[in-house]
Amino acid sequence: MTENLEIFILTYNRCKFLKQSLLSVLNQTIPVKVTVVDNASDDETQGFVNKMREKYSNLNYIRQEKNVGWLGNIKTAIANTHADYVMYFHDDDILHPQYVEFVKKTLDSFDNVDLICSNMTTFTDEKSIDIKNLKEVDVNIFKKRGDFGAYVLSSLFLGNIPLYFPSVVYRTQNLKKVDMDFLFQQYGKIADKPMVISSIVDGCCVLGKNPALLNYRIHEGQDSSTSSNGPFPDQIINHNKLFYDISGHSFLADISSASWLKYLWEWGNNKQNISFYKLALMAKRENACNVMTLLFANPISRPFMKILQKFLTRNYNKKGKLLNYEENTIILD
Repeated sequence: MTENLEIFILTYNRCKFLKQSLLSVLNQTIPVKVTVVDNASDDETQGFVNKMREKYSNLNYIRQEKNVGWLGNIKTAIANTHADYVMYFHDDDILHPQYVEFVKKTLDSFDNVDLICSNMTTFTDEKSIDIKNLKEVDVNIFKKRGDFGAYVLSSLFLGNIPLYFPSVVYRTQNLKKVDMDFLFQQYGKIADKPMVISSIVDGCCVLGKNPALLNYRIHEGQDSSTSSNGPFPDQIINHNKLFYDISGHSFLADISSASWLKYLWEWGNNKQNISFYKLALMAKRENACNVMTLLFANPISRPFMKILQKFLTRNYNKKGKLLNYEENTIILD
């Protein structure tokens, strides 16, 4: 069993999905310590996990006495993290059985790694997931936090896969210094990416690009399918400003900001209260974007900016152009 990594699964009333999620983590090619943090579920979760603990000696269980919300539950998980690296997995997603092996090989291959993550594929029925034995994983290596932040900010604009929280492996000593209360206050339900980027200090970030090792479930019960709890305009602007600043107000950040603003504006169901262009104006006043974002947000200039977007996506979405990273391959056993 690997000693320098542990995985937490945060759960609440999703026993149906938790069964597949937990098994995908327990049945890794390299065993790992797993802890379920139960936010006071009142379904079959407690009985199921306790039964699984009889079979798996590497499985631990923490149960909240009362529901403490997402923030309280993840703070509990962080407080109970002791390994050098940690992953906080979703209770409804499915992990490739070689993910821990990929993480271990990555840590063995590179010095000073602050973060590891993977691309993902989506599914609605676990029967549709095609798990194949892997010999290698192609990776992108970002040596600076700003370079990785630029990749995340530009992902929607350039047609890349955005960063997905459940695949992230953090360096524990960095994460424990992150002020989770501040992040939740500033970003609300979209605090996941700020949490990730805030945990990066001076080490490299390794993205497992191909094949994807995370299977992300789409269903009605997930938090990302509702807009009643945000994201709200101030949270969206704060989110954009964080990544815009980290990216160094670069040309790529200038032209990419509109895509994230629009995506979060639509997700938050803010159309009834504020137009996209007005949101962009507010973001500009807070230095969360520049005039390029206003051109994308303006209905008159938007068609011309779309032409620019297609040109850049076709010609500059490559290493050494708008994005700064190194390519490598992780060989698996």
